[in-house]
Amino acid sequence: MKYLSLISLAVSVIALAGCASDTGPDSSNVRGVSIQLVVGNTDVKAVSFHVTCDAGTDLSGEFNVNDEEDPPVWGVIMDLPVGDCMIEITATDDNGEPLCTGSGEFTVVPDDTVKVSLVLKCVGDPVDESGNVEIDATFETVIDNLCPDLFFFNAVPDEVTAAGSSVTVLASDPDGDPLTIELAATGGSFADASSSATTYSCDDAVGAQTLFVIVGDGDCQKMKSFDVTCEAEQSPCVTLPGCELVWADEFDGNAVDRSKWELQTGDGTELGIPGWGNNELQWYTEDNATVANGVLTIQAREESVGGYAYTSSRLRSLGRGDWTYGRFEMRARLPEGQGLWPAFWMLSSDPSIYGVWAASGEIDIMESIGSEPDRVFGTIHYGDTFPGNLFSSTSTFLPPGTEGDFHEYAVEWQEGEIRWYLDGALYSVRNDWFSTGGPFPAPFDVDFHLLLNLAVGGNLPGSPDATTVFPQEFVIDYVRVYQQP
Repeated sequence: MKYLSLISLAVSVIALAGCASDTGPDSSNVRGVSIQLVVGNTDVKAVSFHVTCDAGTDLSGEFNVNDEEDPPVWGVIMDLPVGDCMIEITATDDNGEPLCTGSGEFTVVPDDTVKVSLVLKCVGDPVDESGNVEIDATFETVIDNLCPDLFFFNAVPDEVTAAGSSVTVLASDPDGDPLTIELAATGGSFADASSSATTYSCDDAVGAQTLFVIVGDGDCQKMKSFDVTCEAEQSPCVTLPGCELVWADEFDGNAVDRSKWELQTGDGTELGIPGWGNNELQWYTEDNATVANGVLTIQAREESVGGYAYTSSRLRSLGRGDWTYGRFEMRARLPEGQGLWPAFWMLSSDPSIYGVWAASGEIDIMESIGSEPDRVFGTIHYGDTFPGNLFSSTSTFLPPGTEGDFHEYAVEWQEGEIRWYLDGALYSVRNDWFSTGGPFPAPFDVDFHLLLNLAVGGNLPGSPDATTVFPQEFVIDYVRVYQQP
């Protein structure tokens, strides 16, 4: 059962002429009193009362409910003596368990034309293990002649998010009296509960909530309630509760951010892996990577540089972004054409820990071959150093007809398991690997860094042919990294 930590109630007590009782105190000093109660909690199924007055009255009973009103109105009529009285109210659920209890004082006045309004607000938390809510209540008593001059309405959105939505109270009083505003809600909170222009935030509340607006001009008050829906805040991570953004590149500038990326150049010969270890056919340059209009574009061109017939770019975050575990995601549009090989992947930031590739491991978050533009791969490389390396791979397909669209590619990497996602949908899980350099979960238990590149040719896609059109572009909207605190 769900208990709301905030319940707002408005009580109207109207002295009615001609309803005096012939029993109890002197009938000349007794007034018929109508109590109306608005409860801002759909879990409330019954409301009971206990009224005592200084003149000796002691009454108990149940409120009747009018379900045709929205929100429902609870009401009861009783004879009460003129003077000070105390009312205790208990709202219960369908099991008879109390959700809200409160008490307060009010005064029955002798003027038959005057309405006495009571405003009850219940605020509190569960006080025992059963989850029952015991809430301290306070009454505010004001003289209300039905506020004929006071008019107001409220601009409240139907749906609000956990981040908050603006709330504007528009009220007027022809007499020019200063107005007071009081805001309350069944869940969530207001930045300023007495302001005519403020922000309502759902906080941890989810689902239907009721907002209460009470406006007064010093002589009387009016209340209105508004139903809103709080949307659940979507976690950026699927299986990493409470994950937080720790690193990102939204590519909002006009050049590659060198504080986040190193642009690797050449053919890998300086690293002892000519052709970048895959018989690739491009020469990497810095000029093929550009940032503009909120995206990073890696362009593959057919041009001769460094003895190669093609150029492209390769970026890595080594020393600028290195992480053990987390969610690593990219939103990108992939190139098409025989011999093209875009990739978003990870390598160990310190291969000396477990040894040369692939004993040190590799995580391929996304790879694609341009001859199959609707298919992407998720792979890990592990085992021994080359040529004793092993790999495990799974592929999935983009929705039909969306090959040229942006899609989100991600992995969530935890100790002992790596999971691959396409547009938020899980398509592969790996939790079985080894490294000759150390015990499981080696090699995937140390810092790795990110890489982005667009290769031309190589062992996986094969060489370009007469059907391949250049230039081709690998366009990245953003790269983000999340970790649990």
